Amino acid sequence: MVYNGHAIGIAIGITSAKVNEAGVVTTDKITGMKRHSVWSNPLDIARDYKEMIENGMTKAEIAKLMGISRARVVQVMDLLKLHPDIQRYLNRAKDDPNALLFTERKLREIAKIQDHDEQIIAFKELIS
Repeated sequence: MVYNGHAIGIAIGITSAKVNEAGVVTTDKITGMKRHSVWSNPLDIARDYKEMIENGMTKAEIAKLMGISRARVVQVMDLLKLHPDIQRYLNRAKDDPNALLFTERKLREIAKIQDHDEQIIAFKELIS
């Protein structure tokens, strides 16, 4: 995640959250707050957002909580459309110094490809 030009990543586990009448996001519990290394696996952030939705939050509520647009939440979550093999590779790459090759922008372009076989081909081109 990029905030004011700085690469950061925050994983948040929220048990429940809602926006009150004043438009303020309230949560019952926030757990698992941690700061990732310089390179954050964008899939981790996407999975965090997915978990928030599964726990009853809307994308708009997540956006408000995170200080980003709803469209940005959708962008990040689109990474979950990547072929499972690509996702596994990225999960293993967390400690790889070459992980910076996998920018979220490049991964989003691959995630837009609907055919998973074509995704694999595009990803192999990225890492070669």
